[in-house]
Amino acid sequence: MLGTRIPQDTSGVVALAAARVRVEMNDPTQAIKMLESLAGKFGVNDSKEVDRQRMLARAYYETKQYVKSRAAYEFVLQKNPGDLMALNNLAFMLADELNDPQAALPLARQAVVAAGNNPQQRANVLDTLGWVQYRGNDLRAAEETLRRSVNLNSMPINNLHLARVYIAQHRPNEAKQVLMRAKALAETRKDTKTLRQVQDLLKSIAKSAVSVKGKTR
Repeated sequence: MLGTRIPQDTSGVVALAAARVRVEMNDPTQAIKMLESLAGKFGVNDSKEVDRQRMLARAYYETKQYVKSRAAYEFVLQKNPGDLMALNNLAFMLADELNDPQAALPLARQAVVAAGNNPQQRANVLDTLGWVQYRGNDLRAAEETLRRSVNLNSMPINNLHLARVYIAQHRPNEAKQVLMRAKALAETRKDTKTLRQVQDLLKSIAKSAVSVKGKTR
């Protein structure tokens, strides 16, 4: 329906709405085409341009165009410094995909402040902060932060991240316990992506245990 109206709409609003549908349908490639075609359509201070950049940031991330995604998120934050999604997503991407945990750290901390007291939002941003700290090799801080995240809202991903911290600290028994919790949660929520990572880590721990046992004989 939106597609048939796009040619008659000179404001760009219909195309923007259609692009949003593409994003929500997990069709980032088509979303990018539509959003890029709207370049220059809205003023730099127009809220619609902020929305366009926010959607571009997400679509670029999903197509692994991380440098472009970063630029789009930075535009959003320039116009709205307290944008929780942009702060959190950019922090995670900087630490995880662009290997720059130092640049990610202040953004992750701002996201924690922006989340307020909402338990679910706070658990999400604490998970990101903990992951940023882990990527920056601050394992003690990462453990504390991720424990806070799990205590607020136990999710497959924050348990997985906490387990990785334990592994880095050479605490396989604690890692295994947390991974079993992550596995149960991932299975219940049908989170297949996290479940695969959990299963791979459990196999790695088991393999390491066998290797150590063999060496001590």
